[in-house]
Amino acid sequence: MISLSQVSNLFMRLVLPFFKTIQLSPLDNVPTTAPRRLIGYRILIFMQDPLRATIVTNLHIKLSCLRPSYLPHAHMDGKYCTRLDIALGKTLHYMVNLESLHINCDLCIVYERHRYLARLVIPQLRDLSVICRCGLAPGLDHAQWNEFPIFDTVEAFRWSIIPSRHITGPYRQGKFTKLKALEYHGGESERSLLEVHPIQRLLFDSRNPGYDPRLIVALARSPGALTHLIFQYSLTVTKAVPHLSSYLDKLQHIGTLPDFALPNTVSEPKACDSLLKWLLRRRHYNSTWAH
Repeated sequence: MISLSQVSNLFMRLVLPFFKTIQLSPLDNVPTTAPRRLIGYRILIFMQDPLRATIVTNLHIKLSCLRPSYLPHAHMDGKYCTRLDIALGKTLHYMVNLESLHINCDLCIVYERHRYLARLVIPQLRDLSVICRCGLAPGLDHAQWNEFPIFDTVEAFRWSIIPSRHITGPYRQGKFTKLKALEYHGGESERSLLEVHPIQRLLFDSRNPGYDPRLIVALARSPGALTHLIFQYSLTVTKAVPHLSSYLDKLQHIGTLPDFALPNTVSEPKACDSLLKWLLRRRHYNSTWAH
């Protein structure tokens, strides 16, 4: 499609609307192994243009560090990962109309990757998910969140940087003012967000979400009320809900993200249905007792 768009201006106008949503998998990031046609990350390079980039409203990208056997000699020293990250940063600079941005990074470990995220200005960004396993990025530390312009408009937030650090200061009041949905994986940063923002949707990304007293405190202080409770792993649903029941009076939906690789996935709806009925009975009992 990229080649077609470069045939003429007419083809360019016809093709550009198809780039409104871009999803890049690891194989899409692989540069050709032919030395004379060494063009890695072609779509990212192609989109480094204001006319093209402003068309995009959704970008979901998986960045992977590839084994040397897949790469030409020039990339065997890790330069490929660095070039790919730099290309993404330059491309995002032009994507000012993004509404959804998901980055899943498995690049090789290099100090201070993704620093461009702290400088991005995307006025319409609503959905932000950043999962980074390359680590060692102090500029992405939770303590620096007050400096990120992209957090001003975010409604759904997922931020997992490994290794993670503890938050060292309070959030500025102007940040996360529209936050409604949050992924929780046991971090102090997520609990701090819960305490000061009216979170309505909570996603548990943990295999062992048993009794968590710090989470209970955060929910008790939260100005909001949970309406949606989602679990990444089905086996954790029955473990977590009883401990949270006092804070689920306005719950409308409970469920799991299906994992079709697991044989017990088919039992998830039944388990969630049973829990929802239990919560309704508990809510009715509390209401009757109060009157």
